[in-house]
Amino acid sequence: MEKGYSTNKPPLIKGVKYDYWKECMIAHFEFLLNSEAQNALLCAFFEEEYTKFHSYKSAKKMWDTLALMYEGLSQVKCNKLSLLTRKYELFTMDDGEDIQAMFGRFRTIFNELCHLNKTFDNYNNIDKILRSLSRKWRSQVIALRTVKNLDSMSIEELIGTLKVHEQELKQDEGLKKEKSLALTTQKKNKKILNFQGILIHTYNKKVLISTWEELNNTSSNEEIEEEEEANLCLMYITLNKLHDHLNEERCNLLKEC
Repeated sequence: MEKGYSTNKPPLIKGVKYDYWKECMIAHFEFLLNSEAQNALLCAFFEEEYTKFHSYKSAKKMWDTLALMYEGLSQVKCNKLSLLTRKYELFTMDDGEDIQAMFGRFRTIFNELCHLNKTFDNYNNIDKILRSLSRKWRSQVIALRTVKNLDSMSIEELIGTLKVHEQELKQDEGLKKEKSLALTTQKKNKKILNFQGILIHTYNKKVLISTWEELNNTSSNEEIEEEEEANLCLMYITLNKLHDHLNEERCNLLKEC
């Protein structure tokens, strides 16, 4: 074997100094593996990361440095695991949140825990999702726990079932809003009709008072008084008919509401 060989090329064996050749061959293999690993890592970097690691001579050092940068020291990992576990335990559905958004938040926490080698079995995940639902889901949760075998149910199956029930809840809420709107409209119409009745009654009263005052100021001639009295009676009868007609219209409107 020639002296001063390059690690880029395998050392040649000539039947002598086998131990030395063996060590050189191991170094050559390590060089090849290190170079291949380095190239693979560097090709996976964006430009910013590439400039940080391109001068490293060891793929192992590059790998360990990456782990330290993105995962942190063991103490940091323990703290992160503790926070995520706490987040998992306290997870609940937010007000106004739909099933898809809720499941997305849950999946994010679950995946981060798995990345830190913290896992929960399928039943625990199913149970956690059911316990995190708001009060309006209580009847559905009871039905699922009673009818379904939660041990064999997948998370995807559970989410699909909850989405179907969510659509039913939205339909029920829509009907309630329509009924509430109709009731509000009916109350407003009733107030308007009552107010109109008050105005008409007040107007009738003012007309009668004004008419009587005018009569008191007229001539004492008997014929004029009789004529005015007849006109007053006619006006009173006409106003009463108008009042009765408006009352009838108001009742019809209330029946239609």
